[in-house]
Amino acid sequence: TYKFGYSRGVRFIFKHWFSLLFVPAAILLLYGVAYFKFNTQIDDWPSIKAFNSAIAMSGLEFRLGTLSNLGTELLSVSVLLMNLTVGWHYSKQVFGCTMVYARYDSYPVTPFQRTLIKASLFSVAFFNFFYLSIYAPEYNSNAVKEAYFFNIPLIPLGLPTALIPIAGAICSVLALGVLVGVFYANYRRTEIWPSPNLVVAWLAFYVWWIPVVRQTEFYFLAIPFFHSLQYLPFAHRMESHQAGHGKGESLRSSIKLAVLLVIGFAAFELVPSLLDERLSTYWSMNCQFFMIAFAIFINIHHFFIDSVAWKFNQKEIQHGLFGEQ
Repeated sequence: TYKFGYSRGVRFIFKHWFSLLFVPAAILLLYGVAYFKFNTQIDDWPSIKAFNSAIAMSGLEFRLGTLSNLGTELLSVSVLLMNLTVGWHYSKQVFGCTMVYARYDSYPVTPFQRTLIKASLFSVAFFNFFYLSIYAPEYNSNAVKEAYFFNIPLIPLGLPTALIPIAGAICSVLALGVLVGVFYANYRRTEIWPSPNLVVAWLAFYVWWIPVVRQTEFYFLAIPFFHSLQYLPFAHRMESHQAGHGKGESLRSSIKLAVLLVIGFAAFELVPSLLDERLSTYWSMNCQFFMIAFAIFINIHHFFIDSVAWKFNQKEIQHGLFGEQ
């Protein structure tokens, strides 16, 4: 993802300056403030009081300044943003998989059916977001039902609990709509069923992400792995088209893969854990600051890069995935 976003020239980067330049800079600035001003108290700031008064007028119970300090507050808000962007990102990737396999299989998908498939996937993402924001069983770590992420308390959004059954009902209706309005309707019209590759991509998202049936450890640990695995064939196809098949290319690709694995391990585990240990963040901030910051930064930034790097209307994507000039 980072390669496809930042290796396509300066013009491409500046054309998509918000996602590729502003977002990472803003997040780094946010975490810089969170780290160096971590223990600052903000509950009596006039701006915070004005914001909370405006929110109170809407009827929501969400409030800023309710946690112990500025650092905890910023980390908590960024977790909420990560939950929203990750769900959106995962659903868009699954949608992309279904559309690519539909093209490979010459499976007919009308504009309405395309919209229906996309809506069904987004409904899962929003169902999951409301579930975590309101009920948050995956984050609950004590009998009081307070939600935590890596020992960081999460600010409750104060959303009405009725959103959970409403979102679940919408999710169910849209899933039925895809089964009947896409798969069955196409079979009635053309006597063609979708391929397993197309169906599994769509169905797996429901199985992995529906909050009421998923398994917590699988959701946090296995799903990110399979998400990357799902992405791998498309990235490999793009790389193959760009690199060609010359002598020694296989060795170079293997070396590149090994280097990327090392970089990934360093970014998610080695570097943040060493920083937390050397700077004693757990004792001074009551959290593993860098483990949280690195994970959230990568997830949110990954969403914004993908939003501009993988577009079907881009010539590079059409050529890489479909061999079209």
